[in-house]
Amino acid sequence: YDQWKEKQIDTITGRIGDKSNENAAQILFNSGGYKYAQTSDEYFENNSVFDENGKEIEKADLKYWIKTDNSGSRPEIKLSDKQMEEARSLANTEIESQISHVEGLTKGASGQQKQQDTANTTRKKEEEDRNKAYFGDINTVITGLGTEGAAVSEDRITDMNQRFLDSKNSTDKNTKINSIERGANEIVINKTVRGVNKPVTVDKFFKDPTTDELDLKRPLTSKDIARKIYRELIPRAATEDMSFDEFYDAALKSGMDFTPKEIEDADGNMIPNPEYGGDEAFSTKTQIEKISNYNSDDFTDLNQTKSIALEFKGLVDADGDTGYRDNFVDAAPVVKKAFSQGLKNVEKAYGSSLDVVVSYNDVLASGDNEIIYSYKDPVTGKKVSDKFIYNDDNTKLQSEVDSKINEIIDAYNTSRASGEKKPVVSGSTEEKPDMG
Repeated sequence: YDQWKEKQIDTITGRIGDKSNENAAQILFNSGGYKYAQTSDEYFENNSVFDENGKEIEKADLKYWIKTDNSGSRPEIKLSDKQMEEARSLANTEIESQISHVEGLTKGASGQQKQQDTANTTRKKEEEDRNKAYFGDINTVITGLGTEGAAVSEDRITDMNQRFLDSKNSTDKNTKINSIERGANEIVINKTVRGVNKPVTVDKFFKDPTTDELDLKRPLTSKDIARKIYRELIPRAATEDMSFDEFYDAALKSGMDFTPKEIEDADGNMIPNPEYGGDEAFSTKTQIEKISNYNSDDFTDLNQTKSIALEFKGLVDADGDTGYRDNFVDAAPVVKKAFSQGLKNVEKAYGSSLDVVVSYNDVLASGDNEIIYSYKDPVTGKKVSDKFIYNDDNTKLQSEVDSKINEIIDAYNTSRASGEKKPVVSGSTEEKPDMG
């Protein structure tokens, strides 16, 4: 028996020394916790837990890293000895479980077994009822009237976000659905993953692969649309062991189906379905966490070595080995550091760099030294340029820089919450030359 079982495990995972076996890696991945990544940095970035300021609060365990090389035409797996041992142990458990199940079927049902059967039947009935409810929710999001679709979407958002929060998966913990929008041509699920906007757009019409444009004469069926949003709005626990086709077949057996956009009349002609309300647009209320304001007293520089506030306080005119050096020369890079730290969460949410540039200008005649800065306004996408006047008052410069950073953060928070584009008011949107 042991020899037979060992051969079965070899068939499933490969032999003990076969550390590149894709099946063994898939067994680990399916067991939960294990994640594919090419490098340790990629693994930590995707699976550690970070707070809203990007600070790591829970480092991912490297023992769950499945090392993958994607440089070739086919991914190459490299498992550790312990990972291979774990994969074989999981395969062994599965084989033993199947054997026990078969043995159970060949024996007469005892009172305890009958009780277990009753419990299993009850649990299965609960799962069926829950999946029917999920099916109904998906159908309403796609085909219900605008008010109905919005209400159910709000419920799905609340449920999914709570499950993300309770999840032990670090990526799930840092995922949030902010809103769902249904228009005439598409459904958009607006999500943030680790602070980065990652909207999921589901087309309601066939898209021409050659032009990448929607063919508005070829609407997709409600079932086709549902297939695309199935895993976005239903909990992982309900979908991880069930394909969409299985989900759909179970619904059909229970007498449910997606509401079609068109139905056949008595003469066999296709006509609009009066029960279909999916053409009505709706948008749920955006649920976005505000980005916290910035205070340079609370932040170190990017190397975590020195308080940025101390760098402001340390700006002095000084004689050095290379001659006299004005403090405004050193002020520009300190201001740049403050902008980099203060706006990093805005950049994460915005999805790209704000291209902050800081330089200086020594205005000898007036005695007013200028710290010139420019950035891309995350609300309008336009370049904004302005300046700070700096005449040796380090506290004033620090306060003005913090205030400007918070002005940008507040405007971006307001824009995201309202969905409107409201530009940051101060500063010019015209490009100024770099005078440094």
